[in-house]
Amino acid sequence: MDDHSEAASQLRLSSAKRRIDAFLEQIGELAESSFPHDDGLFALRTIRDNFVDLRGRLELPPGARADLVDQTCLHIGDQVSDYTEILGFILRSTNVRNPFELHYVIKRLITKALDQDVSLLLSSEWAFVPFTYPMSMELLPDFVLIGNAAPESNDPLVIPLAGHEIGHSAWRVFGCPVSYSSLVSDMVVETLDARPGVCAELMRQHTMDALALGVIRDRCSGHVMRQLEEMFCDLFGLYTFGQSYLFAYDYLLGPGGSSTTLNYPTDKRRFELLNAAAAELGISVDPVLAQRWTTAGMRRSERSVSTIVDIAVDGLIPRIKEDLFHTLKSKDLFPPSAEVTNSVLKSFGHNEPYCDDATLGEIISAGWLYLRQNDGLAEAEQRRRYKVLGDLVLKSVEVAEYLDRTRPDA
Repeated sequence: MDDHSEAASQLRLSSAKRRIDAFLEQIGELAESSFPHDDGLFALRTIRDNFVDLRGRLELPPGARADLVDQTCLHIGDQVSDYTEILGFILRSTNVRNPFELHYVIKRLITKALDQDVSLLLSSEWAFVPFTYPMSMELLPDFVLIGNAAPESNDPLVIPLAGHEIGHSAWRVFGCPVSYSSLVSDMVVETLDARPGVCAELMRQHTMDALALGVIRDRCSGHVMRQLEEMFCDLFGLYTFGQSYLFAYDYLLGPGGSSTTLNYPTDKRRFELLNAAAAELGISVDPVLAQRWTTAGMRRSERSVSTIVDIAVDGLIPRIKEDLFHTLKSKDLFPPSAEVTNSVLKSFGHNEPYCDDATLGEIISAGWLYLRQNDGLAEAEQRRRYKVLGDLVLKSVEVAEYLDRTRPDA
């Protein structure tokens, strides 16, 4: 190694060391925050321990190979970049706007559904659509991180949308990408074979011959798999939260019409799936929710692919739905009871929290029904009643947590 190359290695190693030191210092400062649950501190300690180990790897001997130095520094840069975002998420999870009362019941739902111990972080985020890190982070593989839009992060009625986000973790834990891979491929081949005109148009668009048809099949299969995951997550949210998921879905996305992509089913199509699945599960659906859903147009260049993808997805949804509902039932999970939901609603009508056993889905569903019975509570003079409703929901959740923790078998 010449003098210039050795100097470059020293410069890069020094920069990487300073970056990790600054990162570890930030973790130390965050650890001084007030955490309402231990999961946040556990995440910080786990990340810290891994970065301490990374810091040690930077102590390379003099004259270390230049490519080894560069690769080490590149890895350090990627890790710092990736987990700086996670540190911000952990910090925002301590914000008092978050409904900390929901942590226990949501974590218990996830643990039961996935049949494994998990850690959970709920955070207020500056994003319109809720999102999740679905148990795929290298350093935090057993963590579920759910972010809700900051303006509504303290509103318990929108929490059913977390059901969709939990579904992304379930999709991976249940092994769906692997178990459905061959089914998706076979369905796409069958769909293309049954529509030679569409297949020929796709080949013409991509200037391909028959030998390259596999590229089209692979592309369609990728879109089908991603759409199936989104619909799987909707079905998970519906099963666990019942009609409250439908109300929250309409609140966030109604009347639909957002941009259409090949990787994502349209809002209208998703609601139609939810509506049909709700009927199968015996979940009541307010007919008003089904009104005036719209769909954005698809780009002309994507219409042929969309035709194949839509048909293949429709053909596979019954299997996905049957498997998911069977799996959740086998874990002793059931959709919210209409009878219990109505009992909770009666308590809310008396301005009282529900003081008996109820699931989170039953409590939130009662909150939405109360809202519907009172014209939405959207006017300025009704704002206090809306806040009272939120308090009743959270107090009922706390009662449910107490009853669960004090069971003889808890």
